[in-house]
Amino acid sequence: MGQPPRNPDGPLRSASAPDPAPKARASQPGVTPSSSTPPIDRSTSAVGSNDGGKTPERVAVAPGVATSVPPARAVPGRSSATDSTAAEVTALATAMEALDAKDFAQALSIARTTRRAHPTGALRPELTLLEIEALCGLSRVDEAQDVVDAMPQVDRTALVRERLRRTCISLK
Repeated sequence: MGQPPRNPDGPLRSASAPDPAPKARASQPGVTPSSSTPPIDRSTSAVGSNDGGKTPERVAVAPGVATSVPPARAVPGRSSATDSTAAEVTALATAMEALDAKDFAQALSIARTTRRAHPTGALRPELTLLEIEALCGLSRVDEAQDVVDAMPQVDRTALVRERLRRTCISLK
C-alpha cells in the first residue's frame, strides 16, 4: 500500500475526501455558493435602468454575489438634496469659469442667484466666496465686505478664512 496523494497546496489527504472550501464559504453569513448564480455583466452600469424604475437592478455586492435593489424614486413636487447639490455644483463650475475668464458680472450673477436659491445648500460657503471674489473683481469692495459680514459663523472655516485673506476685503 502507498501513501494517499499529496495535495500541493496543503497536507496529505485522501483522494476521495471532499473539498472543504465549499463548506467554509457556505458558512459565511449572506453568502450562498451556487453554480446557478448568473455572471455579473460588468460592461454596463451597476445601478440605474432606463425603464422608468419598473425593474429592480442587479447590483454586485461581492464577486459571485448579487442582490436586487429597487431603483430610487423621486417624490413628486419635492426636490431632493441630491438635486439641489447637483444644481449647486453646476452653477459653481459655471461661475468659476466666468471668474477665470474675468467675466466678474456673470460670475457674480450666477454665484449670488444660486446661493440665494439654496440658502442652506452644501456649497453655500464656496458660492459666497465666489460672490466676494466677483465683487472684488468689479471693485465693489464695500459690497464684498457686507457679504463677508453677513456670512454665518459656521461657514467661516479655516479654509474659507484663508481664501478670504486673498481677496479685497478684511476679516474682522
